[in-house]
Amino acid sequence: MREPNDIVSLCEAHYQFLSLWPEYVREDWLGAAFIGNRLLPIPFRNHVALVRSRPEQAAGLIERANAFYLQLAAPPAFQLDPATTPSDFPAMLMRAGYEKQVEEAWMVCIVGEAPVTLDQTGVAVVQLTPTTSASLIQAYIDCYNISFRAPAHVHAGFGASFRSVLSHAAGLHFVALVDGEPAGAVSLFHHSGQGGVYNVGTLPAFRGQGVATTLLLHLLVVARQLGLAQLILQAVHHGPAQPIYERVGFRTCFVRDWYLPEDPGGIWS
Repeated sequence: MREPNDIVSLCEAHYQFLSLWPEYVREDWLGAAFIGNRLLPIPFRNHVALVRSRPEQAAGLIERANAFYLQLAAPPAFQLDPATTPSDFPAMLMRAGYEKQVEEAWMVCIVGEAPVTLDQTGVAVVQLTPTTSASLIQAYIDCYNISFRAPAHVHAGFGASFRSVLSHAAGLHFVALVDGEPAGAVSLFHHSGQGGVYNVGTLPAFRGQGVATTLLLHLLVVARQLGLAQLILQAVHHGPAQPIYERVGFRTCFVRDWYLPEDPGGIWS
């Protein structure tokens, strides 16, 4: 029986949340999950999560990844878990043209143990629905594109994808307003008592004003209302956002190394 916070269970929850987005594709092969999205051709949406692969399978995984991502017109990104990945796999990836770009912390918040009072920052939080004004929906899309430094060729795909996922009952999406101006955004997906926090972003002009903290605390209130046991998210390890997540109750469960082509673009650049 797996613990709810073990690496495989958390990955499966993450893939469940990603599968709610249109054009999601997944292929399981040799102990790895190949994840992609035809509308969102950026590395952290298109990755190979290595779990329980054996050393002799590494060469085949690299070959299969390259073929899989040719179909998506996107570069693959390998996630290596030091505890579950063959020790010589990083060297094999580097010989194949990949470099370690970042360490990603997988963080969990136990909802019942987290703070429940909202931050008094003057930040208003608005939930989006398919009938929300087009300007607010566009504000969420703009916040994503700017905060994650998404390449221009991704903008249209993300916009179409987000407008489609808005109608899914398992997803809740929020925009933060400061003096009526859009300042930040976040999404919460939920399934079987777990929630996934995604696309936490604050526009540059509003950073340092408690926008992300207010959004996260709002999500904790919503998570309690939904009866969720825990929330998960991924963040750049030792990045500027990690302390914000820790202050509202998230703790790092494990860290993954990301290996991508030399110039991946987007957030990892």
